[in-house]
Amino acid sequence: MRITLIALTAVLVLAMSAVAEEPTGFAEFPWGTLRKGLIPICGDPLLRSRGADELNCTERAPQIGEHHWTPTLRFDDDQGLGGYEIRVRPFAYRDLRDIAFAKFGRPANEAPPSLCPGERFNWRWPSGTLVVLYEHCGSRSTDDACLIAWSGTYSQMLNATRSREIEKAKTRF
Repeated sequence: MRITLIALTAVLVLAMSAVAEEPTGFAEFPWGTLRKGLIPICGDPLLRSRGADELNCTERAPQIGEHHWTPTLRFDDDQGLGGYEIRVRPFAYRDLRDIAFAKFGRPANEAPPSLCPGERFNWRWPSGTLVVLYEHCGSRSTDDACLIAWSGTYSQMLNATRSREIEKAKTRF
């Protein structure tokens, strides 16, 4: 009995030490940081052609492998930072995956199977924060890899928007 209790305690300690780090924003910018405050920091050369819900942050591009990759920041209806996406060419996928596993921990499972090729992983936290990693973001094996992170409130906003769109579409039938 005593050995079982010790073994159970050891398993719990190992499980707690493997808890993944939940994203709380992008770089030094916490979720909810206003877009207007990030515009001068990010240096997006295509700002005028972008919608109000996104911003490329070239000045905070993380190095993944041998290259820096520009993240696209996503904003909620109140213009607060709600998520980000980092796309890399296929040759940098393994580096992106290694960084994601180091930061968020190894996911318990791969994402559900899909028609898209390659590896797919996801992480979820009780707050609703979600991170997904796709070896190929599109349907072709030559498509870029991507890591997408969304705060819990941004995920809720996207779900509510989708529900409204479905309800609107249903009324047209």
